[in-house]
Amino acid sequence: MKSRNGFNYNLLYVVAFIAVLFFPPQRLSGGDWYAPQEATAQQNPIERSDASVAAGKKLFEANCISCHAIDAKGLKAAHARLDIDTPNLVIGLKAQSGGAYHWKIKNGKKRMPGYQQRLSDQEIWHIINYISSIE
Repeated sequence: MKSRNGFNYNLLYVVAFIAVLFFPPQRLSGGDWYAPQEATAQQNPIERSDASVAAGKKLFEANCISCHAIDAKGLKAAHARLDIDTPNLVIGLKAQSGGAYHWKIKNGKKRMPGYQQRLSDQEIWHIINYISSIE
């Protein structure tokens, strides 16, 4: 289907379909960092409540804001004192499972330190509840 100006919308739809097929949103939001399938399938055992979100916010403030900002939407490289911008965790958590985020926080990779020695599994789940509460 072509418009009056000759633009081929069918071609646009095909290109968009191929882009989604080969680059699904979870790949775009997670870069090249994937959690193992068993971690991705893990469900948060802590119900998201006001108390859990408050606990998660406190833990996030103590451990995460220097790289991810208080709103968890990431920082430019210069502000984070890194060589790359940090990811928007709010968008990322919508594209990936809580289990994947739990595994990533616990294990870390490259610039992202692992927190398995600093935070308990329960504390990590509270942080995930806080991130998921942000609009």
